[in-house]
Amino acid sequence: MFDKFMTKLATFIDWSATKLALLSVIATFAGVPLALWLYDSVYLPSQEPADAKVFTLYWSGTQGISQKRINGTNYWRTEFDKLEKGDLQVNQGDRVVFRLISADVHHGFAMPAFGLGIADTILIKPGDITRVEFVADKVSPPEGFRFFCTIMCGKKEIHDKMEGFLDVLPANTNSVASADAKVEVERSAAVPTATNLDGVSLIDRDAETFRFDSLRGRVWVASFFFTSCPSGCLKMNREIAKLQHEFGEHDVKFVSITCDPETDTPEILKTYSESFQADAKRWVFLTGDLERILDIGSGSFKLPIAAKTHSTHLVLVDRHGMIRDTYRALDAEHITRLKRQLAKVLAEGVEPVATPPAPSVSARDQGWADGKL
Repeated sequence: MFDKFMTKLATFIDWSATKLALLSVIATFAGVPLALWLYDSVYLPSQEPADAKVFTLYWSGTQGISQKRINGTNYWRTEFDKLEKGDLQVNQGDRVVFRLISADVHHGFAMPAFGLGIADTILIKPGDITRVEFVADKVSPPEGFRFFCTIMCGKKEIHDKMEGFLDVLPANTNSVASADAKVEVERSAAVPTATNLDGVSLIDRDAETFRFDSLRGRVWVASFFFTSCPSGCLKMNREIAKLQHEFGEHDVKFVSITCDPETDTPEILKTYSESFQADAKRWVFLTGDLERILDIGSGSFKLPIAAKTHSTHLVLVDRHGMIRDTYRALDAEHITRLKRQLAKVLAEGVEPVATPPAPSVSARDQGWADGKL
């Protein structure tokens, strides 16, 4: 009798253990994602200011940027819910919070329109949430305000696409009217900003001193690169070569500045420029002191820059040393816009463009000896 009881008890315990194990597995597979979703989508946003527009963005060196959680189940998917233009919209005056999460390695965040990640790198570390808060105090251009990764953290073709755009619509404009709002923004020109490069000089490909003062009275297009860059710089300089050819009969100059002066000596720059058939009178390649170059990039042009790290933007400067706008060199739509605006600026003549006073941003230490590389 006792043996039968113990046998039934053992059978019941075994059955219970099996069922409990099965329930535990189901609870794990269903409960963990649910808990993570509740944590990401409900709890953490609830800790942010009530009046803030909060966006959680996941960064991956293999997938790009997404608003969908990146984890072990979708990390290697070929098709991915990447961030698209128009996904992030706020109104002028809104308080904006970006919650940045890395799915793999360290990433760097920069958003030049609001001065974020320019002077100091904003790191996005695996396992941490990097919080960035700012006020969207100005209306964005039609394409939106760009933010991007500043650290090479995976395949070059993926890194070049690790970017997103924040649309800032006029106050009291809803997303339904966003298309009309963008049209209105496009009609209004960007406010020119002073480069403040008076007295600043670098070294050209002939080892001669190049003074930015010499550009006064000329329309010019600036860019940053380095000769050992395997992809982005080559594509950007090919676009500049096309612009040089297309605007060959116009008084426009192209100024390309290396962010790897230790490698890019005048001799290297000369060989490199010849590969693009650069006309030395119309397209100059410059090197010099790294600190001075970084100051020109971040201080004068408001672009993210470091040694061997730069954006692929082209900066249009008018005859009065005023930045008229910036354009993505690897975006066909932006190149079309640049051509249109370049023709317009060339047609302006020499009459000054009305601008608000700009704070002086001088380049660093002008005592660096000419020709010292």
